[in-house]
Amino acid sequence: MAVHAAPPVTEFPNAECLNELMIVGPITVRSACSHHFCPIMGRLWIGLMPNEHSNLIGLSKYSRLAEWVMSRPQIQEKRSPRWPTC
Repeated sequence: MAVHAAPPVTEFPNAECLNELMIVGPITVRSACSHHFCPIMGRLWIGLMPNEHSNLIGLSKYSRLAEWVMSRPQIQEKRSPRWPTC
């Protein structure tokens, strides 16, 4: 299976000193389980909280990166976040 290179991402300085929560989504993702060969389908949201020292990327790049990560077969449990119980 061919492994595709990551999409190009250009960073730029946080000139406006953004410090508010930004959410990108929903992003529809599709993949296949590399163990069971079953489809993995879902939606995800990406949240980021920049500060005055953060470099930023365009919001559309987050969906391209998510699609790139999910474009090859993988084990579903490794792509699902595990939240600690508090």
